[in-house]
Amino acid sequence: REAAVLLDCDLPDEVEKMFTLAEEIKLKFYGNRIVLFAPLYLSNYCINSCVYCPYHCKNKNIARKKLT
Repeated sequence: REAAVLLDCDLPDEVEKMFTLAEEIKLKFYGNRIVLFAPLYLSNYCINSCVYCPYHCKNKNIARKKLT
């Protein structure tokens, strides 16, 4: 919920503060480089509803598979 409130902020000065802080945190953890993470899916059953993912639980158009 807190993230949604922060992302909905329409105060330019506060948004700039958030971006500045996010950049500081990113530089502290990763330095000046781009880091990519690849998700590892062990099945295509999911309980989440992420709109970007084809495996989301509301997608009834794919055959589900489990490792046994």
